[in-house]
Amino acid sequence: MFASAFALTRPWGLHGDQDEDRTRIEIRSGQGPLVLPAGCGLSIVAQAGLGLRFNGKKIVSAQPEGGTFSWNGEKRYWTLPIGVEGDATRFNLLIDAEGASAETVEIGLVGAPARPERPGEGTLGERLFGLLLALIERIRSLIDDEVGELEHQAVGRKLVASAVPWPVVARKWCEAYDIDHPPPLDVIVRHAEMLPRTIEALAGHPRRILSRVRERLPVSRVQELDPACLAWYVRQPGSTTAEKAGARQTILAVSRQESFDTLENRVLRAYLALAAHAARSYAELHRKLGTSERMRIVSRYERLSRRLERDLAEAGIRPPSGPVVPNYVLSQDNRYRKVWDGYQELLRRRQDEDDVWRWQIRLWAECVRISVLVALRRLPGAQIIAEAPVQIRADQHRGRWADIAPHSAVVSLPVDARRLVVTVIDAQDPQADTFGPRGLWPYLWSIGPGCVLHAQDLASGEETWVLVWSLHPIDGRSLDLRREARSADQALTRLIRRIRDDGGPAYRLRGVILASAQGDSKDIRVGDYGDTLAYHCPVNAESLSGIVDSLADMLPVILGA
Repeated sequence: MFASAFALTRPWGLHGDQDEDRTRIEIRSGQGPLVLPAGCGLSIVAQAGLGLRFNGKKIVSAQPEGGTFSWNGEKRYWTLPIGVEGDATRFNLLIDAEGASAETVEIGLVGAPARPERPGEGTLGERLFGLLLALIERIRSLIDDEVGELEHQAVGRKLVASAVPWPVVARKWCEAYDIDHPPPLDVIVRHAEMLPRTIEALAGHPRRILSRVRERLPVSRVQELDPACLAWYVRQPGSTTAEKAGARQTILAVSRQESFDTLENRVLRAYLALAAHAARSYAELHRKLGTSERMRIVSRYERLSRRLERDLAEAGIRPPSGPVVPNYVLSQDNRYRKVWDGYQELLRRRQDEDDVWRWQIRLWAECVRISVLVALRRLPGAQIIAEAPVQIRADQHRGRWADIAPHSAVVSLPVDARRLVVTVIDAQDPQADTFGPRGLWPYLWSIGPGCVLHAQDLASGEETWVLVWSLHPIDGRSLDLRREARSADQALTRLIRRIRDDGGPAYRLRGVILASAQGDSKDIRVGDYGDTLAYHCPVNAESLSGIVDSLADMLPVILGA
């Protein structure tokens, strides 16, 4: 059905050294199971026109990146999602071709963590998830409009996107959270400030109904018989009521019993469980700020939600099963409507977190692009020639929040007594080839950068293309930066040779690798090899300024070298 495809363990893997790096693993039609390292996630290179799908407990299509390029035919680059469920280490890759049935390749990942079920587990998955939550919160902070700086787009009452000026992005991206500057107003913080009295009143006196139940009752207490009770009564032996009631003098009758197990109370219990989980996650993410007022409010709300959820469980109220369609009480009663709205918000947040886990490779690439743009703005003497407006979505789409132009900024920089004009290009956008020579972009897409910087010396016209790769180790291992830099640099050398062999000009290409790191350390390690630099960037919830500062130190060097 398909000639061959390649699983890449590094973005530049198609040009990697097969004998040493093993960054490219061939997938053939009819091949048996493949066992691959989880490492920094998987990308797939396959024929253009194919459909690739990840099949775990949920089928999710792979995400195409950039445009097509030539590699033994027309090829395309895809990013694969990561499994959310506990068996995330094994999945099927479904490869579809038009007019043919899907072919299945079984893939097992070594070292892939499962998404944590609850905060406080102390597992690799939870540490990785904490890193992702820190990045998500940093992006959401960009649309936290406390002073009316942003323009918002909404459909009805739902916020769709916000236009964020780049100066605001640069300020908030590096803003440090501390006691005096608390983290953004997350949805669980709003709930903790607005809903405690509501949930306490509802859980203390939940709405109850009288339900009709058939049971054996003493004859003297019988008030109602329905057709089923009458049918039972007729079948009993005897000719009088006393004879039919038997020795215990009871018959089947309808009784009214008080019940709290209503749909609205089930939703209330489910909301309390979600709220406790969200509050605990927020507290874990910002545990260093435990003495701030906002943290105290959220911690109290967590304790209250857990206690009330236990009380409802003891009262016989079950969690809702399946999708909930709101009844009259949930939609019309003012107090229950607040709970219903909060329940929907937390459900959407949980689903967003599932999607972020699936697409965490693309999330890190998004944060790298934003960090590069912010770092360029912060360089001494930088002058903004042009900037495309950035639209930050209220909800992510496959790990990406920002809607910006393929060529998002043009910056003039002084470097070593020269003046460079630097253009920032989103290499994952298929419209990236509208800048520069179109013949170059198929080669660049084949080596998988997330971002490309084009620098041109105003005096000499000399051009430099800097490819920025983002690595996100999902297996929790610390990367050997020099080895990564060497692997990427050798791939870059092979790409340059390939361009020359195809009759192209001698482009000046350089590389930068930004690898995410879990933990609270602020030390940024560096490795280099040839024309490639590799940075190990710790991500913590308090600030991303360390990453931006390192980029600001590195960019003039690699752009002007």
